[in-house]
Amino acid sequence: MLADMAIRKEAGKPGWRELGGIVLAAACLMVFLSLFSYQPNDIPLLRMPPNRPPATPFGLAGAWTAFGLFMSLGVTAHLLPIGLLFVAGCMLFQREGRVWPRAAWLVLVLVSMACLVELRPAWYAGAVERLNIATAGGMIGYGLGRCTLAWLFGEAGAIILACACLAAGLVFLFRISPYVAGRWIAAQAKAGWAMYVQWRKSRMDRQQAIAQEQKELARKRQR
Repeated sequence: MLADMAIRKEAGKPGWRELGGIVLAAACLMVFLSLFSYQPNDIPLLRMPPNRPPATPFGLAGAWTAFGLFMSLGVTAHLLPIGLLFVAGCMLFQREGRVWPRAAWLVLVLVSMACLVELRPAWYAGAVERLNIATAGGMIGYGLGRCTLAWLFGEAGAIILACACLAAGLVFLFRISPYVAGRWIAAQAKAGWAMYVQWRKSRMDRQQAIAQEQKELARKRQR
């Protein structure tokens, strides 16, 4: 009994894991604000003279952090704060298991997304122009997706491989069973189809009622 109480007390005691989660959550907020307030004119490599002070709330550090992330991951960098927040939540609230495998799967998800974005650059042309970056997927997406996978397997094969890696990364990152996810998707699709059928039926009933009223009005006018 005393041993069980000691174990529960030890489990409830905060430690380095929780401290790391708090630090990572703070870093997530800083990265989020830096990315979404980034202005290319803050960087001397892109404009001379640059904006002073920078537009980002965290000054030069925030501007250069956002620049490095956008150059590395392209527009996919916008997803990084979400992933960091999820890992921080695991560190703070998940008592059992290691966190670093989820961080590794997060890296796979981001790299796969960068490759997919790079293989469809026309969809993100506006963001590329606004951020003043060379490619939609950044250096990682261009080097791995365009120059490696697309060169070896063609664009279609590269997209299939990137989608497979993305799906695997999401499954292991969130620990989702494909079977359970498939059943949930099927149930949602079934419920959505039932709602659509009900809506269509109610619309037809209203149209029929309106048509019937118009016929009755026409009869009254003829009288």
